[in-house]
This record gives sequence, C-alpha cells and structure tokens, in this order.
Amino acid sequence: MGGRTIVAVFFVVATMVGCDACSIFDANVESHVDAPVTLSELEDWATERGLSAEVGMLERGQTGNIACGHSAACLILVPLVVADALLPSTLKRGSVTDDDGLVLYTGVFDLRGRLLRARVRIDDTEAGGNVYREIARLDLPELGEHPIVELARVRVGAEGDELERTETPLLGQVDLVAMYAESLAGEGDGDGRADLVVEQLQKLGAPGLAAVEARYAGLSAIDDEELVQVLHEVCHGHAPGAELIVRVVGEKGGLGPAIKAVLCLEQDRLEPTHFSSVVERIVDAACEGDEVGTALPAVVTLGRQLPEAVAERAGECADEVRRLHLLFHAGQRPSDDELGRILREDDQAILLVRAMPPRDEANRQVLVAALDAPPVRLAIARALKTGTTGSPSADELRKGTAVYAAELGGSDVPDLRHFLLGWMGRADADVRAVALGPLRARADEPHNAAALVYLGSDHGRLGAALRGFDPDRVYWSRGGSHVEGTFTEHAVVAYALTEAGCTRDEIQTAARAVRGGSAPAPCAAW
Repeated sequence: MGGRTIVAVFFVVATMVGCDACSIFDANVESHVDAPVTLSELEDWATERGLSAEVGMLERGQTGNIACGHSAACLILVPLVVADALLPSTLKRGSVTDDDGLVLYTGVFDLRGRLLRARVRIDDTEAGGNVYREIARLDLPELGEHPIVELARVRVGAEGDELERTETPLLGQVDLVAMYAESLAGEGDGDGRADLVVEQLQKLGAPGLAAVEARYAGLSAIDDEELVQVLHEVCHGHAPGAELIVRVVGEKGGLGPAIKAVLCLEQDRLEPTHFSSVVERIVDAACEGDEVGTALPAVVTLGRQLPEAVAERAGECADEVRRLHLLFHAGQRPSDDELGRILREDDQAILLVRAMPPRDEANRQVLVAALDAPPVRLAIARALKTGTTGSPSADELRKGTAVYAAELGGSDVPDLRHFLLGWMGRADADVRAVALGPLRARADEPHNAAALVYLGSDHGRLGAALRGFDPDRVYWSRGGSHVEGTFTEHAVVAYALTEAGCTRDEIQTAARAVRGGSAPAPCAAW
C-alpha cells in the first residue's frame, strides 16, 4: 500500500458510555487530523465541496445488529461500529457522498455531534482505490487527554468489508510517550503512577511497552505500591507487559510485589522460569519474619512450578519444622512423623492440610492422627467430611469419636463436631459397633447422646440428647428438613438427630416433652 509500513499498534477508542451529558470532549481534546470532527464541521466540509451531509441516528440492538440502512455509507460504517463493542447503543451518524456515488466520509458521533470514529476517503490509485483513513477519538482518562488521530489506512470492498489494513504510527501524530513521561514524573501517588503505567501499556502498544521499560530501567528504586497495582492488571490480562513487569519486580521490587507476581504464574501468563528471580525472596520470607502468612501461600504455587529452586532455598531455613513444611510444597514429602510435627507445631499448618487431600490413604492417616491438634482440627474435620466418600476404618472412627466426645474449648468446637458427624456418619455398621466407646463413656453430655442416637441407633438416648436444648439457637432450612447456618452446640444436637431420621417438628415436640419432665416420643422414622 504505497510503501507504507505495517506497525502493530493497538488502540482502544473512546466512548461516551451512552451518556449525553458526559463531556470528556470539553477537556484536553485536540484533533491531529485534517478532517471534520463534529457534525457541524462535516456539514461545512460538504458544503465547501458543493455537496450535502446526510445525518441520522444509528441504533445498536441487544444482539449487536446495527440499524443503519443499506446505503454505501452504511456498508462502510457498520463493520466499524460492530468491531467496537464499547460504543454506545445510540449514536448519530454522518456521511458525505459525491455525485458519482463515492462515499467521501462516513462516521459515528455522540449525541452532541462529536466524533467517535470515522472513515475518510483518500485518493490513492496506487493502492487499488477505495482507500480510507480511519480516524478516531482516543480515550486516555488517566493522562487526561482525548486526541483525535488517524489509526489506519483501510481498503474496503464493494460491500464495505475490509480488504487490507495498514496501521498508522501514532507517535508521528502526537507524542503521547512524552506526555505520559511528564505525567508520571509529576505524580506523587503510587496508585496514580500505576494507573498511568497501565493505561500506557493498554493504549500505546509496543511504544508504550518500550517507554515503561525505559522508565523502570532509569529508576534506582520503584515504589512497591505502584508495582503491586500494575501487576494486578497485567497478571489478570487487563494490560500487556507481564514479562517486563515480573522482570522488573525480580530486579528492583520488594517482597509485596514479589508475592503479587506469583499471580501471573497462577494465571498461566508466563512460563515458570520467569519467576526464578523472586523465589529466594519469597522462600526466605516464608521461613521466618512478619510476612510468613502471605509468603507461604506463594511458596505453595512456586513449589508446584519451580520445585528444585524452592527446595534449594528451603534447605537453608533454620527452623526445622518450617523447613520440612517448605520442602513438602517443593515435592519432597517428609515422613509421617515429621508431617505430624508440622501439623502440631507450625502455625501455618493449615496450608499443609489443604495440600493433603484425604482421598489418599497415606494423607488421611496423617490427618486423622492430628485431629486433636487445635490449630488444624477444624480444617482436618472439614477435609474429611468434604474430601472423602468411603467408610472410615475402625481406628479412624475411634479417633474421630474420641475428639468429638472430648471436653473441648474454642469457638470452633460446634463446627468441628458438625464436620466430624458428617464424616463419621459414613462408617459401616460393623465399624460403628466397635468404635463408639468414647461417646458412651461421656453419654450424659447432650452432644454425645445425640451422636449415639445417630451413629449407634441408640434411640433411648433421645431424652439425654435434648436436655437443655434450645430450638431458638438452631437455624433450619426454609423447609425445615436440615440444619444450616452458624453452628452452636444446640445445632450440633439437631444436626445429629435429623441425620438419625427425625424431623424438625419431632425434635421440637420431643424437646418440649423433656423440658416438661416427660419422656420424648420416638421419631417416626425409627
């Protein structure tokens, strides 16, 4: 096309979000094209050529169809509108066609008659004719600019279809790179700088990426707040530049950005090797210090993708228990006894529970053995209830009933017993027959009596289960078929009895009888 160079630069065109009162056009809008940029200018432009402008409305339906008509101007315009999903649903359109039927100008405008996007015909017989300049208003709100520029030269077919497209370099029209550099230099807030960097990456394509790289290369230190915000956008795919930003974090970022960079790994934005530079910093923080709680979860992700690098650095952790924990996440499983130590001694052991699915028998044995460890008991009970399907063994059930029946303290106890009941209820009848001793030893306590009604079919203990029962402290499902919501000790009793076949009404009636000193009636399902 006339020797023009194709440049891979991508832009997001400004839109007015369907609001006729919105007026980004009133501030910092400068046209860099010699073409009409308002409907009034278009009418004057047509008059100068002895022609008239056709002005009308354009509607985009919910299905994306465009109500424009079948004129040549509409055929050229519709693909332009369809390609830009951000344009408002209601627009004005304007076009100028000469006496020979050639479309000289066709574009869409906001409801105030201000240009959003257009194509302007040029004389270029060498390119095969029917060539248009595509012009648009760019939306750069963080920069505070909305320049009107030429995006491309486009050759269209007889039906308005795009046959050939050559991107027009932006920097020859307006030096946005310099404008971003000036704004960044004057912005004192980390979040504000991050917004400018992200917009530059989004809107300027390769030149923007090069400018961001040059800026970071020239800084001796970079604010962590800025890097964290930029990482959030690039790692979620909202802006290009993930490889560059992760590299910058490895070279100049602190722990916060290093941990945030792992998000790019979780999102599969980059190959794992790009994250080698952050491994040491994160593993060291996960070993000891004030940021263990945020660093260790990042190690879990790094360990799956870069196990050798994580294991090498973890081997230098002075805390033996934490070192074993880190090595586990790098694929080096400690012995069962060592895993037990981690579960009982490491204050971050809940991450280990999450990494040991109890469907695996070896994992389950370790987890059940640590059921009485307060820091992880609730997480283990939840994992056993939700992560297994088969019957517990006799030894597993004995451990479960021992923990359930014990005198425990802590706000997690009702939920703990709820999850344990859900898991232990899967036990086969022959297993239950030999493993309920801990419950029988403390059967005078209502939660244990209720568990015996459920697990041991010991229906004669219904009265003991409902001693002191308060139905107002139980949240039932709308139909009353099961217990839900926040668990209390009363809810644990109700849960066990519903699992044993009792209905809500039967439980409430039986509780009233117990309060009145009478024997409760057995549930109908028995």
